[in-house]
Amino acid sequence: MITKRQYKFLSFILTRGLFLGTGISVMLNNSGPDTLIASILGIILGFILVTIYYQIYQKKDTLTLNILNKIILFFLIVIILNDGIFSLTTLISSFYLIKTPPLLIASFITIVIFIATQKGLNTLARVTEILLPYIILLILIKTLSFFPMIKLDNFFPIFQENTINILKSILIMAALTATPQVLLLNIPKEKLNFKEYTIGYILGSISILLLIIPIIGVFGFPLAKIYRFPEYMILKKLNLINFLEHLENIFSTSWIIDIFVLGGVCAYIFRNKIMPSKNSKYLTFIFLSIMTILAVFVNTHYPIVLFLYNYTYLILLFLTFIYLLSIILKKK
Repeated sequence: MITKRQYKFLSFILTRGLFLGTGISVMLNNSGPDTLIASILGIILGFILVTIYYQIYQKKDTLTLNILNKIILFFLIVIILNDGIFSLTTLISSFYLIKTPPLLIASFITIVIFIATQKGLNTLARVTEILLPYIILLILIKTLSFFPMIKLDNFFPIFQENTINILKSILIMAALTATPQVLLLNIPKEKLNFKEYTIGYILGSISILLLIIPIIGVFGFPLAKIYRFPEYMILKKLNLINFLEHLENIFSTSWIIDIFVLGGVCAYIFRNKIMPSKNSKYLTFIFLSIMTILAVFVNTHYPIVLFLYNYTYLILLFLTFIYLLSIILKKK
């Protein structure tokens, strides 16, 4: 059983996890300079979705899933975990370990996730609680460092993009931030009120805004649009007091932590909610091994990458909708 505080910390991390390499770059390509406005509206929509989650689950301290619930939740976890492993593998192989095979990188990621899962949920929550001050410190330093470099002209003109594209960005922001909150609803916790349930989502979303603002304000839309990882490339601009350089390697560790926590929660739910049995340890290992191969397969097939790049948010929204619908029908 994790505490209310640890639950909020996990919520904060999971809100950010799917944005690495998937969220910001897709939104920039859809809504351009209007990405900031779309992000704010997307957070509002995401908050509405999280509120709906709370209303569905508020009377359940521990939810027992039937076969249909488990099948839908399984596919939801597969999409979320594949996106996280793929994005982190791509980031590391593109900027850190260029000559290292993606399979080796993805294997290392899933091994760490597997070990974290074996230690139990309390250990994962405790590690998150310990690392969160480090993540917040990095966010504050980045925000203050970028502020003098921001040019307000880069945010204008507004509402020049196609309305459909802006709506897509709103849905992307809502889906990638709010969908992982469904995972937390399957974690044993102390009884939460509405404020405690949503605070992690709100703060996590604000931390994303604090990254989107300098990306547009410093780079400008035409330049930010061409980067696969604009959230990494903007860090190359950091040069504290004209002395500390190449800080991107330090600041990007916060994203690595996000993905590991996200993966740990997914693996925990697979082991304890989807496949609870005496052999769950081995089943989890097999599951993560398959996820490793799947992430590498996606990494080496560009048409699949392009498809997921453009439609992951819709898949997540659809799976979340039918999962919650199955929960409602089960209660009746």
